Amino acid sequence: MYEAILDVNLERCWIGKTLNKFPVSINIMDTIPFRDNGVQDLVEIDPGGTKVEELRAFIESIPEVDFIKVHEQSSKKRVKMIVGIRKCIGCRALVDSETFLLSRRSLDQTWAQWRVLLTSEDYIDQLSSNLKDLGMEHRVVDIYEFKEWDNLAGKEELVLKEALEGGYYDFPKKIGIREIARKLNVSTAYISYTLRSGQKKAIQKYFGIKDR
Repeated sequence: MYEAILDVNLERCWIGKTLNKFPVSINIMDTIPFRDNGVQDLVEIDPGGTKVEELRAFIESIPEVDFIKVHEQSSKKRVKMIVGIRKCIGCRALVDSETFLLSRRSLDQTWAQWRVLLTSEDYIDQLSSNLKDLGMEHRVVDIYEFKEWDNLAGKEELVLKEALEGGYYDFPKKIGIREIARKLNVSTAYISYTLRSGQKKAIQKYFGIKDR
């Protein structure tokens, strides 16, 4: 298994379109799946001098946006929004290259940094090719093998319990993968894979489905 870091230009996504339209800053706080091909982005926006109503109207007008919810507005005028996307082109590139998105964070302008999990080192080339085909400028920052893979099954219950009690399954999440990894002193990639593995087993047990 490999973990890679990429810088990706989100200019073609709703975030990039919004940043090109308004003098605002957008911080990506969390992303979860939405329907078959979409995602829900939890973001914190500093609107600067832009009216929140105007900003919201523009985001809602973007074709791929399904819905938008203003979650919270603090005394510092920073606005938290949940934006539902019908079809995420970046997600398509990840799925087609058998790559898992562990986390992403905002960089400068329309750029974001992705941390991804790959089952083979060769898949980074496939991911890069997919992003290129979709017209998404990017650069691979680092790729490395992680070895926290032994005795995975013995850790699943501990990781799932920590995630549940910490509020990982709440929306918006009260704890993220990084915090869980820090508490258990393991990598974010390990936590991400363990959550997926444990969730799959729990769902299979509930429906009485045996692993193929």
